Amino acid sequence: MKLYEYEGKKIFENYHIDTPEGYVVENISEIKDIAFPVLVKAQVLFGGRGQKELIKQANDKKEIVKISEELLGKRDTQFTRLLIENKLNIKKEYYLSIFLDRETKKPAIMVSEHGGVDIEKNQKEIYYFEIDPFIGLTPFLLRNISSKLRLESNLIKIFIDISRKAFQIFTDYQAELVEINPLVLDTSNHFIAADAKIIIDDSIAFILEDIKNISKKRDYSNFEFKVNQLGAIASEITGGNIGVITSGAGLLMATVDIIEHSGGKVGAGIDVAEIAFDKDTHRLKMLFDYVKKLNLKVILISFFLQIGRCDIFAQSIYDSFSDIEEEKSIIIRLKGNFQEEAKNILRNTKFTISESFQEAVGIAVKKSLER
Repeated sequence: MKLYEYEGKKIFENYHIDTPEGYVVENISEIKDIAFPVLVKAQVLFGGRGQKELIKQANDKKEIVKISEELLGKRDTQFTRLLIENKLNIKKEYYLSIFLDRETKKPAIMVSEHGGVDIEKNQKEIYYFEIDPFIGLTPFLLRNISSKLRLESNLIKIFIDISRKAFQIFTDYQAELVEINPLVLDTSNHFIAADAKIIIDDSIAFILEDIKNISKKRDYSNFEFKVNQLGAIASEITGGNIGVITSGAGLLMATVDIIEHSGGKVGAGIDVAEIAFDKDTHRLKMLFDYVKKLNLKVILISFFLQIGRCDIFAQSIYDSFSDIEEEKSIIIRLKGNFQEEAKNILRNTKFTISESFQEAVGIAVKKSLER
């Protein structure tokens, strides 16, 4: 289950990770006075809000009202609230993410000194570290991580403290993803979580009291409900025409963000989650059948499998999508175990096979914009 930004930030605050001062509204009458300038941010469960003009700056209360009326006029079942918060004085933006690596079945941490939208332009400067689940974030590992960010000496201890707290959230909530992007260093040399992405396993969501109450309020589309019942994670997004299917929540979110930043619009995002390790392809084929029924122009399938088998995925893709309409494009990137066998299965088909992540995303966006 994905949490909205304001829900994630509330958890951050409970763990003493600083966030911008702000409040949530559902209608205009709830708008309060706050120091200006502010950002008015639509609360949605997908990325690319900047490109969709769902984050706007307001310099006075009159502008807040005008922007809020405009944004709330766009809302649907995925968009019912606005977060209004102080705009930060940004000195630098960093990236921090702790997630469950489905290939190793262990937690991992990724960091970069290029946060915000810059994370998409600096893929080679994202640093990955595996975390031993029995030991956690050791002082040695934390020092190694912080050394990659070229932090000033007085900021290293603070960054390490935030990393520990983020990992504690990840552990306490049995999360699949805890991401801060960007982690802002402001002009007063304070670290502030400017955004929050948290994904919690559905099976644990009904046990945790604070999350159980959130889950009851969620409105899932028919597609989301069916996919979630299979054991995967799905978000259906109004107005997009690209479907994204990946292995891992981190890869899914990164793919969605890059597509949106490149001018494409995502209509559905699916993390196959535990289905990636099925030897029987029944659930995977059911998931693909659900995706086929959506009104999508392009379907981008991107997997990196070190434990699961690419050839099994390839056969399921072939069986499920061979009869798809000519108007729809299927872009496939499969890396990992048995990838050559997978290529042989998909060779001489109408699918587009890509060797790289960037190429696959570029093709998907280009085809989605064709008339």
